[in-house]
Amino acid sequence: MVTTPKAQEPVWETVAEEAPVMVEFDTVGDVFEAVYEGSTDIDLPEDKRQDGRTTFRQLRFRKDGVLYGINAGLKLREAFNSIPDGTLCRITLMAFVEVGQPSKMKDFRVQVAR
Repeated sequence: MVTTPKAQEPVWETVAEEAPVMVEFDTVGDVFEAVYEGSTDIDLPEDKRQDGRTTFRQLRFRKDGVLYGINAGLKLREAFNSIPDGTLCRITLMAFVEVGQPSKMKDFRVQVAR
């Protein structure tokens, strides 16, 4: 009896992933904890560009196998410039600050697990 070798099962590598679940901070005290996976710059549509900005930064996190995203304002962009990928983080909405614009600025506390 001649047997033919079994075909090897393929090993899959993800090269593109579905869009992240967006995290919203609506109430002072809202907390989000997950592992930071880096950031990506996303092109703004032509009608949303202001002050010469053509992109916005989106922070990416993973929790329980799910990819999450947070659109980063100045405070979060500055905080995550020094946080390496793979770090467990906690983000807490601390306050809404009046800054003389139509929307108040969200003020966050960012913590990392050591």
